[in-house]
Amino acid sequence: MNTNSPTALLSPAQLAEYLDVRDLAGAPAADTVLQWFRDGSIPPPDIRRGDGVYWYRKTITDFIDRLTGAAEPEPLLIDGKALAKMVSKSERWVVTNRRRISGAQKVGGEWRYNADSIRRRIIAGLDIVDPPPEIPKKYRKKKFRRN
Repeated sequence: MNTNSPTALLSPAQLAEYLDVRDLAGAPAADTVLQWFRDGSIPPPDIRRGDGVYWYRKTITDFIDRLTGAAEPEPLLIDGKALAKMVSKSERWVVTNRRRISGAQKVGGEWRYNADSIRRRIIAGLDIVDPPPEIPKKYRKKKFRRN
């Protein structure tokens, strides 16, 4: 079975059932799962449609494997290719904006990016690229009128 197929999507209620999270009545506690997502205790949803959020089953199983230590830990610093894949941009975009990307640092002769910092900014709904610095007025290019 393809773990990224539409049938492998889990709604909050299905995820609560999968994780065996129940309310006092014994029903799946979807509200608890949504609160965990808002708190950052579980990974962000893979798909957001209208009012609904959905996770791929593979995302959740990988998350559980990382918690139990069965999976290899994710690297703290990633390269431009991995960052481009993470934010769905081209590698050229990453190279063009590398000095303005939050969490960017030069290690040796290569640029690396702090994956955790970038994920936190994405979850918070912030842009990963810092705005360009403001140029002081005395250094701005002066415009002259031609007659």
